Amino acid sequence: MPTVIPKQYYVTVQYQKSVNSETNFLGFASPYTKDAGFRKRKATQEQWAYGSKAAFEIQDDDSIVALPNNLLKTTELFISNAYPKIVDNELVSGFQIARSVRRSGYSGGGNVVWRITDPRGYDLEISSENFAKLVDGCTLINGVIQEKCCWGRDGPKNILLPETSTPYLDAVKQTSRVNSTISPKDVQIGDIVNIICRDIREDEQDGVEYLGIQHALIATGDNVGYISRGAPIRIPEYNFAKTTVARTIFKLKSGKYLSVTTPKISSIVTRAEVPRTAESVSAELTAYVQNPRQSLLWYHGEVFYSPSKIKLADVTCELIKTDIVAPVGPLAIEWGKGQDLWPGSDSYYSTMLYICEHENQFWLAGVSENFTYGRHFNTTLIRIDLSDLTSHQRFIIPSVVTPRNSTSTPNEVITIIDGMNPTVYQVKVKYNGIEGIVTRVKR
Repeated sequence: MPTVIPKQYYVTVQYQKSVNSETNFLGFASPYTKDAGFRKRKATQEQWAYGSKAAFEIQDDDSIVALPNNLLKTTELFISNAYPKIVDNELVSGFQIARSVRRSGYSGGGNVVWRITDPRGYDLEISSENFAKLVDGCTLINGVIQEKCCWGRDGPKNILLPETSTPYLDAVKQTSRVNSTISPKDVQIGDIVNIICRDIREDEQDGVEYLGIQHALIATGDNVGYISRGAPIRIPEYNFAKTTVARTIFKLKSGKYLSVTTPKISSIVTRAEVPRTAESVSAELTAYVQNPRQSLLWYHGEVFYSPSKIKLADVTCELIKTDIVAPVGPLAIEWGKGQDLWPGSDSYYSTMLYICEHENQFWLAGVSENFTYGRHFNTTLIRIDLSDLTSHQRFIIPSVVTPRNSTSTPNEVITIIDGMNPTVYQVKVKYNGIEGIVTRVKR
């Protein structure tokens, strides 16, 4: 995520003998913002610094008072400069490199962080990456940084930024961009805009097309037809009538689509001469996700998109016969390699959805691991009940449990063999003239 420069920081401090500064105070700082996110950070900071007995409140004038139920000796905190404080994040001189600290990790691993003495009387920690950029981009004399510095914020991390460094100049630019966001109400569908989004690269955030708010129906499930040796697995209910999302959609210059909950638009580049309709966007997105190799960022399992909120009671499903021939295993599978051979063979995170008819019964297509041939999978059929498919917009898969350490297959699951040739169907979902084939199931 690009670094920004918060206007103010909320700082709590904890006394530690290991701190090299004169005060022995290690600080915990986060941007001071009057929102729910800050309130959560504030509680974490105070508990870290002062323990569970801390109870401070920030007044309208930004003064900090101890609440009556605060059991700390707040006078001593105030006298010793350990009281929580709101600090203006201005460029100041006097930052000093204190020491490196190794954080322990799993199996003896870990990472090294560096403590920086802030001239306001406490140490803060920075990453080794930030430290390397400091060494490369500023002048150090006896551990003291000669340039003025301020603090930047990159996601959950604090970044020390020397005034003359490229990261500081980039952060100034990004901060200006963040502070000049435009309300989506002022943008029309089809406008070309610049956005702010931590989920894509910075060079992808400029010149994207705004497509407005769209509502998606999501097919959801869990581990379709996957039977693990040595552990029980339950194959649950699939219910198309339970999962919908409303998200703002952007089309990137690469042709991919970005789906976000809270859009941040920094500027409008070009106004659309003729605004697009929400209906045309829905049709475009539905056509896009009908390709099983495509999906919007964040979601797999989109069946169709609607310009308005989806009324689940009006969603219906039906089976569509295909000419797909069920393969006979074992299949060699590499997860996520796009092998559209059979449901369960494409990706650990999402799968195709096929319904099969065999011996006058309906089955769900899947795979089960075959250890005889190494990392290979048998193609399987899992018995399902389609009685509620039309009336309740769903179908039920009965519980299928493989006993621990068992090599047998439960009665509800059969392996596809030569000569079986089940009829293969896909599920079509319809709503108010919109329809889509379920090509992916979100796990």
